[in-house]
Amino acid sequence: MRNQNLNKKEVRKYEEIYTSRCNFFLLVRLCGYGGSSCIVGINLDIDSILLLPKGDKFKQDRKEKKVKTFKISLMIVLVVCLVGAGFAEDSTAGNAKFNLKLGGAYLMPKVEYNYGWSDLYTDETMSLSSSLTSANLFGGSFGAGLSFMDNFEIYANYTFFKKTLAGDVSFTLPSYGYWDEIASTDGALDLEYKENIIDFGIAYHLFLENVAPYFGVGISLVSAKIETPATLNFTDRHEGQWYHYWWFYLFDLDEHVVDIDSVDVEEKSLRKTGFHFKAGVNFSVVSNIGFFLEGKYIAAKVNLPIKVDARSSGKEYWGDHSYADTRRFLADSTDEFEVDLGGFSAVVGIKISF
Repeated sequence: MRNQNLNKKEVRKYEEIYTSRCNFFLLVRLCGYGGSSCIVGINLDIDSILLLPKGDKFKQDRKEKKVKTFKISLMIVLVVCLVGAGFAEDSTAGNAKFNLKLGGAYLMPKVEYNYGWSDLYTDETMSLSSSLTSANLFGGSFGAGLSFMDNFEIYANYTFFKKTLAGDVSFTLPSYGYWDEIASTDGALDLEYKENIIDFGIAYHLFLENVAPYFGVGISLVSAKIETPATLNFTDRHEGQWYHYWWFYLFDLDEHVVDIDSVDVEEKSLRKTGFHFKAGVNFSVVSNIGFFLEGKYIAAKVNLPIKVDARSSGKEYWGDHSYADTRRFLADSTDEFEVDLGGFSAVVGIKISF
């Protein structure tokens, strides 16, 4: 959980870069050696750059998980590539070929919610609400495919996205000292969102002159991490003046104000195994290199739980006097909102065949 200050734009400073080295050793057939088998070692230096906000403490297992996710995704694509190479060089594989794809990706998910609750406080209505607006994502994609039986292909792709989503929060608090003095405030939130998609499937290709349209279907392993508000921290202020009347001190109220000092946010993980349909076209430039344009629909709906509490930052103010304030208002329950991690997607990039 981290704290988001609403009064000024958060400035992050990056402190550490972690480098992880992984080694894959796969048995493949190499061309030019008479079809003989040998062990090929692929040594990859993966600079997994973890952006750590200054002052935040990240546990070691979280850092290792990010590196591990990247390793697994890369290994899946490499396995397809290298196994494909083995088939391509095997004389019994017929016209089997494998290919690599690299490009930019666009995704239209529907990740949004409109959360809120209300309760009675001093016989008047207190309320808290928060919402998130969905946004389209831009990212990268790389993958590999293995063609067989002339027109069919099995493929694996890895696509990744990252974006800061726009959210908001509002809070209404009645005064416990004055009737019909209800203070309201609101603020904007910047919530980080990351999504990774691993696709497996089979496609059918139609080969025309310099153009090859194709259609495919398969499964999608979708994982996402999203920041959501958890606790709203407020300061209650009664603006006015104290004055002495006989033996008493009385307060002359000018205005009741409530301020949102900050919002604590927490990161939630979402996962879904869905399916996809896709259609695309390959454009040949030279014999083994070309461009591709692909459209895809991914079905991956999950529930996102939201629960936001409110608590005082520690002090309340009556004029120029401050007093300790330990009030905390807890939401009665957690609301769940259906979000679609998939939706329509488009990829454009370069294709290399072997």
